[in-house]
Amino acid sequence: MPARGESIVLLALFVAPVVWGQVLPPEVSVARHAGGNGYDVSVTNLANSPITALFMQGAGTLPGGRQRWILVEKDYAFLPDEQPIKAGEKRVLRAAESPELKVALFSDGTAAGDPEWIAAVRKRRELALEALNQVIRLVDQVRAHPQDQRDAVQRLKALEAAMLTRAQAQPPGQQGPALQGLDSFQARIIYGGVARELEREGDPGKTTVALEDRLLAVRRTYLGLQQRVTGMAPELSSAAQPPAR
Repeated sequence: MPARGESIVLLALFVAPVVWGQVLPPEVSVARHAGGNGYDVSVTNLANSPITALFMQGAGTLPGGRQRWILVEKDYAFLPDEQPIKAGEKRVLRAAESPELKVALFSDGTAAGDPEWIAAVRKRRELALEALNQVIRLVDQVRAHPQDQRDAVQRLKALEAAMLTRAQAQPPGQQGPALQGLDSFQARIIYGGVARELEREGDPGKTTVALEDRLLAVRRTYLGLQQRVTGMAPELSSAAQPPAR
């Protein structure tokens, strides 16, 4: 663990070979935060394409000496207020522990890092697109059959709860890409966000102008998110899309 002011440079090539073409991995340097709490992680994109997702992992110690693993993840497809890391750009992130780069995905579909992590991150994006298709279809179902609104809300809440349970199931001492489903942030955005929007209607089960307007707005929002994910994941561009309405 570096001392205050000390830096360590980590290259993804040091961890695992570059895959999906000879793309340069980002350069990562880690230094103690000036305030002494956590670390500043400087990421410099050395490739020609923007970084659309970045995953790093660091180890820490729990009370009693038990080891814990901290995941630092940035999937910019789900962060509308943040932009991908442009070619040549240096960006500083914060982390609770000193992390090691595991995978970087780029806007042209290439990736650098540990093949197991690359596969896991790509799978998570695929699951996110499937979830977005699912909620858009549920919205269309309620538009066609307003009486199904309560059932749709219950189903969305159950899906959110199941995904949150899965996301929190990784023991703190486990190492590796435990990315078997959506993370808690994505689950709350996709499933929880639509459930809350459907619950806002004061007279469920009836076709009203307010309900139709709300459902159309929700549909536009989630179609936009779907397009953002697909745009940042060219390998998933052929994923099944919900029917146009």
